[in-house]
Amino acid sequence: MRYGKLVPLAAFVCAALGWSLQAGAQQTSSQLTGYCPRPCPPTYQQGTCPPGYQPYAPTPAVPPAAEGQPQAPSPAAPSEAPSDYVSPDLFAGSPGAGFASAGVSAAPNMIGDHFGDAFRSLTLFSSYDDTYSTVLPSPSTAIVGRLKIADNGSPIPQDRIIFNYSYYHDVPLTPQGLNVNRFTPGFEKTFLGGMASLEARFPMAVTMDSTLTVDNQFTPTAPTDFSSGEFGDIVLTPKVLLYQGCDWALGAGVGVTIPTADDLVVRRPNGNELGRIESDAVFLKPYFGVVWTPNQCFFAQAFLEYDFALNGNGVYVSENGLRGGGDINRVGVLQDRTYQYLDVSAGFWLHRNDCGHALVRGIALITEHHWNASLNDADSLVFVDPQTDDQYVVREGVGDISIHNALVGGLIDFGRSTLTVGYGFPVSDDEVFDGELRVNFNYWFGQTAARRGVY
Repeated sequence: MRYGKLVPLAAFVCAALGWSLQAGAQQTSSQLTGYCPRPCPPTYQQGTCPPGYQPYAPTPAVPPAAEGQPQAPSPAAPSEAPSDYVSPDLFAGSPGAGFASAGVSAAPNMIGDHFGDAFRSLTLFSSYDDTYSTVLPSPSTAIVGRLKIADNGSPIPQDRIIFNYSYYHDVPLTPQGLNVNRFTPGFEKTFLGGMASLEARFPMAVTMDSTLTVDNQFTPTAPTDFSSGEFGDIVLTPKVLLYQGCDWALGAGVGVTIPTADDLVVRRPNGNELGRIESDAVFLKPYFGVVWTPNQCFFAQAFLEYDFALNGNGVYVSENGLRGGGDINRVGVLQDRTYQYLDVSAGFWLHRNDCGHALVRGIALITEHHWNASLNDADSLVFVDPQTDDQYVVREGVGDISIHNALVGGLIDFGRSTLTVGYGFPVSDDEVFDGELRVNFNYWFGQTAARRGVY
């Protein structure tokens, strides 16, 4: 592991945690200090204040008593709140605002890190003692990538429209590496009073073409397009909120991928097909997630997810071997690895303004660590050309995969929407990219918008 890269990250996390907990210790039920959020002033009457705020109401006038009648008592005037007054219910849930309290639901979503895996090699050991090899990415998990629930995710069910952008530098789709731009629109809608939701994501990318052309030495060549628009596997995720307290919540769910990506096809320059790997695999992605907001400045969350294929991808090769063409025969099935993902995120608010009229409701700093580890050995497939005795081997890298990625970023909260930008980088010897730029956008509606004080 590249421990040198962890030093500034660890220092940042420790400083953020220490500062946030100190601010929380100085907080009382009616006062906040430092950069913590300010409430709407008592005289605020324009727009609608978030749940927990009470706009100032003047004392009603008492009409004079009629002659001979006792004077009616004056109603008690509300005490003037100080300018820095914060309602004890500032982050309490309000009726009709859903199951999760406003405090934990206001915690920013995790930014994320993942691209994918299964960068197999196709190696030819010919009968003439020549050896040729090329990268053969899995159509399900490597060309567009493999999504994680934690990427722009929260353990709490939400009402939102999603758009994620990721730029990955030097992904090993070719021997030289390839830059990939991935776009993931989607949506999430709650039901059961905000206690559950269904999320859908539709990944697509500017990446290597799923139709790969190779020469006699298995070197990718024209007309292979290395900036092709490709559609990935759709991911549907039912979520449920298992528990929520005053300052933390626990959620769970199971993501399911639908194999909508194109098959990977390998061809000769003359168009003859050498073989293909079908995009057949369906993945299940069970997870647990927790979010914690011990005070109004600090937030943290974590995800534990497992990602495994229910079935493999069929492999087909030409009956004519290296010449290609002719019938394409099934020679076996390749199974993608099973993975465990552990994702941890922590951050603090530099600025909060929960008043309804504020353009920028909050600014936060976020730091994350992601661990992506394989749980089983890589699958491989060996077959022999009956005409030439050439031996073909399709295999993934030997050994376990353990990838550690770190990320630092920031968020701007506009009330109705949030914009998050982060930069991720590997801190382990195993890596899938050299660096990653992430931009996540969420537009809130329904019960989630109400919990956030947006009406």
